[in-house]
Order: sequence, then structure tokens, then C-alpha cells
Amino acid sequence: MTFNIWNSGANVDRGLYKIAKHIRIVDADVIAIQEVQYNWTMSNLLSRLGPGYYGYAFDTANPNTGIITKHEIDLSTLIRTSASVGFKITLLNSKKSINFYSLHLTYRNYGPYAANYKNVVDSKVIDLGEKGRVANVQAIIDDPGFQAQVQSAASGGIPLIVAGDFNSPSHLDWIESTKHLHGDWVYEWPANKLISDNASLTDSFRAVNPDPLCAPGNTWSTVHKSFTTEWEGVIPDVYDRIDFILFNSPKLIPVDSFIYSGSLPLKPQPKHFYNDYPSDHFAVVTDFLYQ
Repeated sequence: MTFNIWNSGANVDRGLYKIAKHIRIVDADVIAIQEVQYNWTMSNLLSRLGPGYYGYAFDTANPNTGIITKHEIDLSTLIRTSASVGFKITLLNSKKSINFYSLHLTYRNYGPYAANYKNVVDSKVIDLGEKGRVANVQAIIDDPGFQAQVQSAASGGIPLIVAGDFNSPSHLDWIESTKHLHGDWVYEWPANKLISDNASLTDSFRAVNPDPLCAPGNTWSTVHKSFTTEWEGVIPDVYDRIDFILFNSPKLIPVDSFIYSGSLPLKPQPKHFYNDYPSDHFAVVTDFLYQ
């Protein structure tokens, strides 16, 4: 599961309780979390989750990411970059392990706003807005430890899973058949493509739901339904798939993948405070068969 917890649940009533509630409902083995805004967030979440859950989070500085799991954490393998935290997790009652990362790329200059602002007619303008996210991804790719894990996973070693909030769409989605949904653009979003290509990562949601026209899988947003003034224009908020669970391993087979926001109706801002689901992102959940 990847789950942006929206400022540690601060935007809804009893937010931490609700974050823990939905983690328990989904019952995922490993959860990548983002927007871990406070030093006490992880300990409080683990307390609410109860026995059998373990976790690690970065501090309140970027990348404000963390990982929660029911399994054994090996912090001797910890790798942290400007936008990620990752380490090896060994599955209980098994000799199997995974290398798992939680990512949170910079939110500034959200590209779909530019693509839907009709004064933007050159993709170089969108490219410029993506530079921060590309730099975030490059820092991960350049880490020698991460590269060793990529090579191991590709050759049948420990599987690699990279999950999180990219704040940017997928290059798999903005294609000819869907451009009428995306400001009439066909565009290869560079952050997602860069890490996918350089780490041989497969998008688990698209592996299960291959047609972006039939299954858009939008994760932004559950509650933002108004207008943005970014890119010097007044643009209706733009919805897209910006949260991902990517993997590299011949040992992993995604058997199901879906977006999640609980089962109760969600009220948009500014009436969101008593929503049961505590995030402004849909979560993504993928069920893997580990051979």
C-alpha cells in the first residue's frame, strides 16, 4: 500500500486514528507513507495500530517519508535520499525478503496544471516544472546501494518495490488514446519514466489494468474539487494518477491492484474535516504473488 497521510492526519477530525483504521482495513503487509510531518507521527501511528506493526520514518525535513510493516525491518540496509527512504524487509515465517522504498517527490509546479493551461503550447514549459522531481529521482538512481539492489532484483535476487507519491503522472497514461483527457497532450512524464527505465521497474497498477482509458486510476484528488491559480491561470483542479507501486523482480506477480479511499462518502473541501478517510490522495494497493 502507498498512502499519503496528508500532514499526519491534521486535516481531518481524529486523523491519526483514521489513518491507522484504514491501514488495518486494507491489511497490507507493507505500507509506504508520505507527509510524515512530525517526529511523533510514527510512534503514535504504531501505538494506534497495535502489536504486530513496525515502522521507521524520516524526520520532519524532506522527504517526510516512512514505512510501516508487519514484518522484520533491517535498518542496517537503510538508504535515504532527498525524496526517499528504503530498507530490506524480511517476511515473517519465511526466508523471503524485499527491498522496499517510500518516495515523496516535490509538489511544486504540478505539471498537469500547465498542460491544461491553454497559454502553455510548448512541452519545454512542462519540462521546466518537472526539474525538481527529476532531480529527486536522479538522487535515488545515483545511490550505489540502490543500483546494487536494482541489479540483484533483475537477476532474480531480492525483489525491489518502489512506492509513493510522485506528484507527477505516469508516462504510460498520457498517450494518444487518452490525450483528450489531458489537455490534448501526449507527454512522457520524465520523473516516472526515468526511475522506471533506470531501475527496470514495472507499474503494478498498469500491469493489472493495462488500458488507461478504461482504468484511469486517478489518485489526485479525493477532496480538492475547486480551482487552482498555479501557472498564472485559473484552472479547474486536474485529476490524475500520481501515486504508484512499482516493482522489479521475476519473482513478483501482481494479481490485483486498485485505488482506495474507504467505503464512506467523501465531502470535498471545505467540508472535508469529518470525512472518514483522512487523505487528499487515494491510496494504491497491490497484491503480489511472491514465487
